[in-house]
Amino acid sequence: MTAMTFDTLKLSKALQGAFTTEQAEALTDAFSSTAQNAREDLATKIDLSNVEIALRADLTKVEASLRGDLTKVEASLRGVEAALKGDILLIQTDLRKVETTLRGEIQNLKVETVKWIVTAIAFNLLGTAGLMIALVKFAK
Repeated sequence: MTAMTFDTLKLSKALQGAFTTEQAEALTDAFSSTAQNAREDLATKIDLSNVEIALRADLTKVEASLRGDLTKVEASLRGVEAALKGDILLIQTDLRKVETTLRGEIQNLKVETVKWIVTAIAFNLLGTAGLMIALVKFAK
């Protein structure tokens, strides 16, 4: 720590004009003691530099720790992303299966509908033909 000088003799002489010698010396001693205590509590440039170095080292440690944590989180997110992509592929596969099944059922319904319509038309034609034959026999 760099020592700060305090000229007690000069202060004492300056105070002797307004105070008695004993009072001036007492005030000088009080000021000197107070100044000494203040000097002990003051930080020097070296003290501040040491604190700065320690803080920078701490910040470097915190930064490295945060970078490590970030790397872990990124790896975890990549794992989650891969799992989600796998789930999406499974869902897409299931949807394709459902789509294929539904298309098959729709096709079967179309065939059944056409069969029903053809049958209905055939019965209608047979009924109409039977009615025409009956009318011809009746008209003779």
